[in-house]
Amino acid sequence: VVTLMGYISVKLNMHYSEDPDLGLKLPLTPYVCAYFTTVLLTYPFYRIRENKFRFNISFPKWLLILIKLSAFIFVILTIISAVTAYIVANTIGFGEAYVMGHEGEYVDIIGDNFIVRVIHYLQVATNAVKPFYIVYYFNQIVQKHRKFWANILMILLAFMPETFSAIAGGSKGTLFFTMLNIVFYFVFLGGLLATKEKKKLTSVAIFVGIFMSFYVVTISLSRFEAISGSVADKTQQQNEIVHYLGESYPNLGYFFYGKVKKHPNGRRFFPEFFKDNPENQYKYEGIDGKFSYWNRITKVPMEVFKTTWGDWYVEYGFWESIVALIIVFFIFYKFWLRDYGLLSNIGIVAFYYSNVVIRGCFSGSGLEGTQVHNTLILILVFSYLLRKEYIKQNI
Repeated sequence: VVTLMGYISVKLNMHYSEDPDLGLKLPLTPYVCAYFTTVLLTYPFYRIRENKFRFNISFPKWLLILIKLSAFIFVILTIISAVTAYIVANTIGFGEAYVMGHEGEYVDIIGDNFIVRVIHYLQVATNAVKPFYIVYYFNQIVQKHRKFWANILMILLAFMPETFSAIAGGSKGTLFFTMLNIVFYFVFLGGLLATKEKKKLTSVAIFVGIFMSFYVVTISLSRFEAISGSVADKTQQQNEIVHYLGESYPNLGYFFYGKVKKHPNGRRFFPEFFKDNPENQYKYEGIDGKFSYWNRITKVPMEVFKTTWGDWYVEYGFWESIVALIIVFFIFYKFWLRDYGLLSNIGIVAFYYSNVVIRGCFSGSGLEGTQVHNTLILILVFSYLLRKEYIKQNI
């Protein structure tokens, strides 16, 4: 899909270069690297079979407490983000909210920095609990505990805060990735359900897909209007969607390969490990401030999509990026992905799918930044504790 959209966006002059023959002029090397690293990183999903999931472990008390607490937090975060989305829709519009967010100005209905910080940490914590939370309520459906629709509502609740937050901020990318994360659970856990329940789940998936698609289109048009100052016609509407999905591959060869003046060598991906944490340079300047900072160092446009390998290439250089991605794959596969059927590993599998595979195909590395690392650390802690529980119950 990404490759096809890239071809269409170039041929129909939707790419930044506006050269329909661009594909014939780009170097082959970055695409060979992108292809083989994509094959490598997606390999674990070729061998996944739904009947291998072994969720026959009882949920320990500490995890049940976290799941119920997360449900309460999801409700609070949903209310906050939904009210913000309503205010944005009825005042400045999604496009203007997107521009403001990039410039470091946000629509804030809370107005207290301490509470905002607390909410940030709650989001990190609930993101780590979410995979186990969703499996728990899927398991409730399989075991026929409570009504089907009550469990489905609890599952959807886990995705509501980020969905309304994305709408409020005019982020079609976040909506798109949220939709793909829902697909993960639908595909890999839906097979555990009986036929009748699968049909109900399919109807829910169709409804969610239509809802998300509606707002992706709405946000696209609003952003076009906010940036260009004019209403998009039909052709421009189609171009916005195709260009969004298809820009990463053309960008890889056009903007990045052979163009990087200085590689950050880990300072952008893992800023917290450096004494002069670069995040401190732009944390109050919005997303554009971050992009500008790294643009000055690398001399390439960091704000545009570039695929997983492209992002790691910018960070480390040619051979270093290939070695780094092989190490990333080996660590995930060796310790967690081979045993994907264990409940204790579902958090790592979901994280890997979302941050390594999906984001890599469409945009770039999803392993960048302190918030992502904090979420991963929490998931690893939960995974370790659950693995101990799993071993104990099978002695």
